[in-house]
Amino acid sequence: MKSMKNIILGVTLVIVTAVCIVFLLQNGDHVRVNLFHLSTPEKPLWMFVLGAFFAGITLTVFFTFVMYLSLKSQIRKERKESQNLHKELHQLRNQPIDELPQDQNVEVATLVPEEE
Repeated sequence: MKSMKNIILGVTLVIVTAVCIVFLLQNGDHVRVNLFHLSTPEKPLWMFVLGAFFAGITLTVFFTFVMYLSLKSQIRKERKESQNLHKELHQLRNQPIDELPQDQNVEVATLVPEEE
């Protein structure tokens, strides 16, 4: 089964490489990119496309990392709150019933036997 995965991965890699080579060969025209008043020297088109691709990957990795750190911080906060609630629950379970605070506005539910 592992060898089949390796074969599929190898074939996919060969196909992607072939497509990249064809792309490079067909986009060898020299172009100049203008952005506002800035202009680049003439370079092959594939260089700009490849640069944009890697810039997109870099930005995606950066924002994913920032989101990861934010979520990790939130998980840490939630875990700490959960531990505090578990400690409080453990303290309340070990406290005698007589010492528990009594709320006068709470009604006590009683079980009613089912009628058949």
